[in-house]
Amino acid sequence: LACPFLLFDELKNPACRNHRFRKIKEVKQHLRRQHAAKCVCPSCQCPFRSKKSLHAHKQDGCSAETRTPEWISEKTQQELRKYSRRGQSQEKQWFDVWKTVFPNRDPPASPFLKSEAEETLEALRKFWEESRAGILAEIDPSIPHHGTVGRKHEQVFDRLMQATLDRFEHEI
Repeated sequence: LACPFLLFDELKNPACRNHRFRKIKEVKQHLRRQHAAKCVCPSCQCPFRSKKSLHAHKQDGCSAETRTPEWISEKTQQELRKYSRRGQSQEKQWFDVWKTVFPNRDPPASPFLKSEAEETLEALRKFWEESRAGILAEIDPSIPHHGTVGRKHEQVFDRLMQATLDRFEHEI
C-alpha cells in the first residue's frame, strides 16, 4: 500500500516513495507521523505543518475556499484513529482512508505503488501516443502523414510499438 499523499501528488511527497505498507494501520501511523498538521487556518480549516506556513497562508489572503490539504488536521487524525471495519480487504480500507484524507478528490485506480518498470512502461506508452507523428516523420519524411497511406503506416507502427511494449510488460 502507498501513502495517499504520494499518490495524490508525488512531486510534493517524494520521500513517501520509500515507504511501502502491508497493513492499513501502518498507513495510518505514517500519516500521523509524517503528515499531521500542527495548526489549522480558522477561516478555511486548511491544516498546516507550522505556524510560519499558516502565517504565510494568511498573508497571501486566505480565501476560505475548499482546498486540498497538504497536511491532515486533528479532526482527520481522529477519524483515522477509528478502527477499520473488520473483514474488509486492506485495499478497501485504504480507499476509506483516501476518502477521509481527500474527501473531495477522486481516488487513484489502485492504492499500490507501481514498480519502476511499470512506471517506465506507462511513460513510454504515453510518450509514443503523444509523439508518434513527429517520430514517424523523422524516420521517413517521404511517408505521407495524411490520407489512407499515412494512416496505414501509422497503424503498422502503432501495432509494432504496442506489440513491443506488451512483450516488455509480459517479460517484467
